[in-house]
Amino acid sequence: MRITRSRIGIAVFSNEKIEFARCLNLPYSNFDRAAKSLLAVASRTLDQFKDATLAIEGPEPGTSIDSLIAEVRDLATERGVDLLIIPTKTLLETYSFPPLSSRSQIRKIAAQIWPGLALMNKAEILDAAALALHIQTERLLSPTEN
Repeated sequence: MRITRSRIGIAVFSNEKIEFARCLNLPYSNFDRAAKSLLAVASRTLDQFKDATLAIEGPEPGTSIDSLIAEVRDLATERGVDLLIIPTKTLLETYSFPPLSSRSQIRKIAAQIWPGLALMNKAEILDAAALALHIQTERLLSPTEN
C-alpha cells in the first residue's frame, strides 16, 4: 500500500504476478472519513486475498499519514495479519545501485515493468506495485529456516 494525504494505492501480488491493483481517493479534509475509507478498502482486500501480508511505504516522520498508518496497524493486529512498514530509503536503495534519488525514478522503473499499470495514470499504484515487488523478492530470496 502507498498512502498519501489524498489517495491510497494498492497492489496485490500472488506468486510472481500482480493480481489486483487499485487507487482510491481519500477525503483528506476529514480524518475520520479518510480512516473509514482506508480501513474499508483494506478490509475488503484482506477478505478477497487470503494469507495476505500488509505492506506500507513508511511516511516521512511527523506527517498526517502517521495517523492513518496507525489505523492500518490496528486493523492488521485485529485480523492477525503481518504488517511491514518499509522506509522509502530502502526502496530507493533496492531498485538501483547507486541508489535512486527520488520516488519518480522508482515510478519510471515500475512503469517499464508494468506498462498496464502505468496506463492507469495513478502514481500511487506504481508505488504500491514497486513496494509489493520488493516484499515478494525479499521473501523469495531469503533463506528459509529449517
